[in-house]
Amino acid sequence: MNSVSKIDTISSTSLMSVNPAFLQEIKDSNLDYFESIRRIRHICHSSDDPPEACRTLVKALDHLRDVVALQFSLEESYGYMIVGDLRDFGTTETPITRQSAACHCEHRNLYIQLSELAELAQELQYRGVEQSTFIDLCSQVSYYADQLMNHERGEAELIQRTLLTLHPDNAFPVDPTASTNFYLYFLHGS
Repeated sequence: MNSVSKIDTISSTSLMSVNPAFLQEIKDSNLDYFESIRRIRHICHSSDDPPEACRTLVKALDHLRDVVALQFSLEESYGYMIVGDLRDFGTTETPITRQSAACHCEHRNLYIQLSELAELAQELQYRGVEQSTFIDLCSQVSYYADQLMNHERGEAELIQRTLLTLHPDNAFPVDPTASTNFYLYFLHGS
């Protein structure tokens, strides 16, 4: 079973949280993930002729799909964790457990959307692509890239909120703009 579809096995009563240090480390160590997102945006805004740009976009989307599968798999294996069950007496949801579950669930939907976009681009490449259909495809790809970056912003906020909850003395910086993390450059700079 693909780890991206692992969400199917998690009970609706499970409480989820993150290990902020591991999740941050995963994001910091996979620079290809953010570069691949930047690349598909660049291709969609290039002035290349549609057939050439479509061939380039097909390769970039295929690569991004592989990179996203790895990224989400690592995050789900090491960054997210089940911390309780609502059926246990006295267990309640918190804003962090709700946000963790929401971010975790987004992985599957984002991966499926990316797979559909990659297949659409391949279909256009083989059928022959015209300017208007390539513009439509690029619009969909750009929208997807925005969704992916919104997801990353949500996870960045989740990391910071979790750190602040774990260390209420504010021993860690909670302002993402104060961080020098490479991936935060993409979150705020794209």
